[in-house]
This record gives sequence, C-alpha cells and structure tokens, in this order.
Amino acid sequence: MALDLISQDGSVYQESRSLGALEPGAATAVGFADLPVEPGKLYEIVVSLVGEDDNPLDDEVSFTFIRNSGA
Repeated sequence: MALDLISQDGSVYQESRSLGALEPGAATAVGFADLPVEPGKLYEIVVSLVGEDDNPLDDEVSFTFIRNSGA
C-alpha cells in the first residue's frame, strides 16, 4: 500500500506499508501517524494498493482536506 500526501505548494510526502492478503469481503485498518501537515493548508491524500488483482480500477482512493487551524 502506498500513500502520497500532496500539499497545496506541490510538495509530496510518500510512505508505504506492507499488508497481507485479505479474503473477499474482509476489511482492515491502516494508520499513518505524524503526517507532515500544517494548520490551514490544503492537502490531497492518495492511497493506492500495489500488486495485481482482478480489478485494478478499485485500487486507489483520494480525497482533499484542509487541516483545522486549532488541531
């Protein structure tokens, strides 16, 4: 699994994790602590699964967020 954190100024932070195989319908949670984000800035996170499977179209998810100023 790979995580890309892209800041509004274009800098990219990358981190990866190794996950074991999951059975169909199973779920797991993965945490990424201490990401380099600053209050009030806009970010995009892209999480991708690395490897081969039967449907590569569902192997990536992304979302944007602004870190709260008080966090």
